[in-house]
Amino acid sequence: MTSPALDILLEQYQIAVQLYQHEDELNWAKLNHLFYINSGLWAIVGFILQADIAQHAPLDPNFVVAFVSAVGLVVSVAFEIALWYGTLYMYSRKNAVIHIEKALIEQGGAHLVSVPTEAPSYLHRSPTMWMLRAVPALFTLAWLAMLGIQCVRPLL
Repeated sequence: MTSPALDILLEQYQIAVQLYQHEDELNWAKLNHLFYINSGLWAIVGFILQADIAQHAPLDPNFVVAFVSAVGLVVSVAFEIALWYGTLYMYSRKNAVIHIEKALIEQGGAHLVSVPTEAPSYLHRSPTMWMLRAVPALFTLAWLAMLGIQCVRPLL
């Protein structure tokens, strides 16, 4: 490969790695924000469900908890969608890095992001992708359960 072509490939590699890192950091930031929002919403629910608060509240505590639960549900579903597609986009950026890296390996480079084919299969796909996707789903289920409890409670 000629020097100008190799220079272009190296420049593309640097940009591709930066895009991949950016997407990875963005996904973790989304998950971090999801934890903060859910912590706040669960704190509100816990505060409202305290026995002495419920007796003196100007609004029906069951309604307020159901409303907060609905907000939590919407937030969790939104983050679930954002993280699902964020991980897909991150892996498309990783595949771009791997594609360029293969061309560099042919020029004497080494595996940095890609995994050699002889490596164990568990090294070919990161399990953290599933964690990034599962956490919002768990929050969604928790808010659905809380909303269901609040909707059924008045009937009991």
